[in-house]
Amino acid sequence: WMKHPRGIGPEVPAPYVALRANDREVRPWGRRYAFNELGLLECVQSQDQRWLQAAMELIGTADGKPLEWKAVDPFRLTDVQPAAARGRAELVAGNLKIGLDAVTEYDGLVRYRLTYGPSTAEAALDRLRLRVPLSASLCRFYSADGAERHWNPRANDPEKGYAHDLLPATEGKVFDSLDRPQPTMLAPTFTGLFWLADYETCFCYAADNDQGWLLRDDAPSVEVIREGETLVLWLNLVDRPAVLSQPRTLEIAFQAGPTKPLPEKWRGIQNGGDPEDAPLTFNLIPEAGSGYTLSGA
Repeated sequence: WMKHPRGIGPEVPAPYVALRANDREVRPWGRRYAFNELGLLECVQSQDQRWLQAAMELIGTADGKPLEWKAVDPFRLTDVQPAAARGRAELVAGNLKIGLDAVTEYDGLVRYRLTYGPSTAEAALDRLRLRVPLSASLCRFYSADGAERHWNPRANDPEKGYAHDLLPATEGKVFDSLDRPQPTMLAPTFTGLFWLADYETCFCYAADNDQGWLLRDDAPSVEVIREGETLVLWLNLVDRPAVLSQPRTLEIAFQAGPTKPLPEKWRGIQNGGDPEDAPLTFNLIPEAGSGYTLSGA
């Protein structure tokens, strides 16, 4: 789409539907997203399943003291079209300010652009994290990006790459970025994709790159910790002390699924792989998009 933008526009292609929105709530097909006054998601619901246990939180410290956010311009939807709903909030905490822009698209992708910096000349910032409290009961499977044949700072194991597996059911930490290092074009501890699912619905965090993040080489950008009935996804956006003299901007996204009505017998759809290996009793449909494969998904 960067070279050929014919897929971008105000139209909503079938079987997607036009967005419905009011106040701080946006409804794509099959889902409900609600934002709080800080602009953070406080409800993510897919097929009547509530993925968020509570609102997302921006948690940080400056000069060793916790940041207490105030919405000087509370979040509101500024432009609602059939294909996209835009909203914005402005936050302050001490000498730090944040502009939070959110765009929700018709497929349910919520894109955040977070610009943080000083409200006057300079602002000290020790750490800034986003806490995403998820319903642990829905988190059966996971997938995370990574790169093979790259040094793993924890295990010195070059073979670990893209992950897709059952999510460990143990208490405490079940994943962090040090287990899935990145290629050299990105910070080695940056994780740009973490996806969770049950048998019918899913939830995903994604980021195209680490621009605007402040990361350490010995600490993960993403951590996932099981705390009883809650699975906490931590995004460590700023993980080392900094003195900000100008704004920095980063972009992250979230999406719940399924994103559109599923075709009949969708569990039998396959793209690639050997039908002989499929553990299914009905006939496979030999055509599909990515996501319904025998080879790796």
